[in-house]
Amino acid sequence: MRSGLFLFGGPPVGRDNFRSGGPNSYKGPGLIGRPDHGRMKSNPVPHAINRRDDGILIEWDELGHQGFYPARELRLACPCAGCVEEMSGRPMLDPANVSSDIQPLSLALVGAYGLRVQWSDGHGTGIYTFEQLLRLCPCRRCAGPADERQGVTGDTSP
Repeated sequence: MRSGLFLFGGPPVGRDNFRSGGPNSYKGPGLIGRPDHGRMKSNPVPHAINRRDDGILIEWDELGHQGFYPARELRLACPCAGCVEEMSGRPMLDPANVSSDIQPLSLALVGAYGLRVQWSDGHGTGIYTFEQLLRLCPCRRCAGPADERQGVTGDTSP
C-alpha cells in the first residue's frame, strides 16, 4: 500500500519545513495544550496526516487523538463549489458518480488551515479545512449523536 505522511512541526508552513520521508512528509504542533483536543473556535492544526490508498489518517495530537477518514466518504464530503451549492449548502455531487474504490492520490497543504486532496477521479479543487476535518472526526472521542454530524462516518480508534 502506498502512503504518504505529513507531520506538522510548527509555523510557518512552507517548503523549508518539509523533512525527509518523501513529498508528503511534514510535522506540526498538533492540538496539545488546547482545551478539549482542539474543539474550540481557533484553527486546529493536526500533528500528522497520513495518506493511504483507502483514505486519510489524521493524528490530531501526540496523545492518541486520531481519526481515519475513508476515501469515498471524504470525497463525498468535498466542500468545493462544484460539489456543494454555494448559496444553500446543498450537496450537488451524486454519490452514484463516486466509485467505491476512489483513492486520494496526493495531499497538499493549503496555508496553515487546510488540505487539498487530488482524487483518483480527477477531482482536486476542494479545500478541506482542518476545522471541518476536526468537526467531522469519526473517532469515538469526537462522535456525538448522528443528527449533530454530517459527512464522514468511518470507524476509527480513540
